[in-house]
Amino acid sequence: MLCPFLREARVNCCREAPAARALPLEAIHAASSRCNGPDYLSCPHARDLVPSATPAGRCPSLVENQVQYCAAVSAPKFIPTIAMLPSRCLSEAHRHCALFLDRSGGQAAAIAAPASQRGARPAVLVEGIEVPLELGYTTNHLWADRGADGSCTIGADGFLARVIGRADRVTFVASWPGVQSFAVLSIAGLELPLAFPYRLDRIVINYVLRVEPDRLTSDPYGAGWLLEGYWSGEPDARLDSPRRVVRGGDAVAWMHREVERLSLLVHDQLGVRGGNGLATAADGGMFAAGVARVLRREDVLHLFSEFFSAPTASA
Repeated sequence: MLCPFLREARVNCCREAPAARALPLEAIHAASSRCNGPDYLSCPHARDLVPSATPAGRCPSLVENQVQYCAAVSAPKFIPTIAMLPSRCLSEAHRHCALFLDRSGGQAAAIAAPASQRGARPAVLVEGIEVPLELGYTTNHLWADRGADGSCTIGADGFLARVIGRADRVTFVASWPGVQSFAVLSIAGLELPLAFPYRLDRIVINYVLRVEPDRLTSDPYGAGWLLEGYWSGEPDARLDSPRRVVRGGDAVAWMHREVERLSLLVHDQLGVRGGNGLATAADGGMFAAGVARVLRREDVLHLFSEFFSAPTASA
């Protein structure tokens, strides 16, 4: 599925001009355009050109190209179709583009819209944590939006966002065999890695998070996405294995269990050992937002090992 704001057009540009500018064909073909008739000889860039065989011939330095551009941009940039690299515009990953989300408004395509506005894309709130039902979730709390064309967008789910409260810095790193380690979150002086348990091809990362790391937690299912790519040659049966990815009602039930498990861990172990007088749970119930920022260093590392370590490739 292509982005609905992706457009195609035919344009002309001048091979002789020092700063060539692509113009739509209708502009070149206008009656007042000297490029499209014998008057092109009066152009300073055409003085050394061989005149056309017929007086009505157009300038021989005009080059016609098929281009694509984004209609959501006020000043679009024309990109020749033959030079188009794989991009989110050409796949279902365009649903996470900030321009698409902004221009599509409250339409059902906006994944980042609140649950009440999702329409055809329902979400369930689990103790205040949003769980969009159309997404898949790995056991280490990363969501995956996989398109029919194999494209896949990865991000941190609402559970992880609540645990960390905010990220001081997001750094993208390389991978190692068997695990796609792609990001390190800096939280209260700790460097905590995130890893996706599948290999992806043609990876594109969300560089905006380097400048605005708050997006990771303020908009985890929209502008806070982490990376995009394509599934790397594994059969669907393995990719959709419930041991690795949960969806729909199973995801909701799993999220309830995860909230309860972490709340018990905070109450019974981490909060007791902390002894620092800081609130680690809300009213004695669910763990408090940003709990990872108020625990001791060793307790945060234990928490991340329990909930956010990537499953191995053989799991």
